[in-house]
Amino acid sequence: MYGTTLGIAYAVLSLFFMQAKVFDKMPNRIEHIVKGMNLTILDCFFLSICAGVGEELLFRSGIQFYLGPIITSILFVAIHGYLNPRNWRMSLYGLIVLPFILLIAYAFEEFGLWFCIFAHFSYDLVLFIIISRENKKELENYSLDQ
Repeated sequence: MYGTTLGIAYAVLSLFFMQAKVFDKMPNRIEHIVKGMNLTILDCFFLSICAGVGEELLFRSGIQFYLGPIITSILFVAIHGYLNPRNWRMSLYGLIVLPFILLIAYAFEEFGLWFCIFAHFSYDLVLFIIISRENKKELENYSLDQ
């Protein structure tokens, strides 16, 4: 439950920060990418499970053992494209996500892999569902306007 609570809370916090004007000019906004996927609720669950289980197994049970929590967390955020020296706005988003990933990394020793999986799963699920719902509302409004 702690992992799920952390994931949900941080997803809401991230969504709040992503609404800042500084992100308006970001070319590859996460919301645009997710909206373009046109996800169903089942898709949101499936992708969240895959990411939560797969990535946490790889990073917490594998890479973190060798590189430690800080470097593994930075690597995790960088691999997702959120630390980009050519796009400072994307890097700013990476700095918003990095504390969450660090929390998961340090919690791994204390709470275990399931905590990390549920935190990651619930974070992704909240983002996918909220962004997908916004997309469906926008599409409905667009069709009503036509």
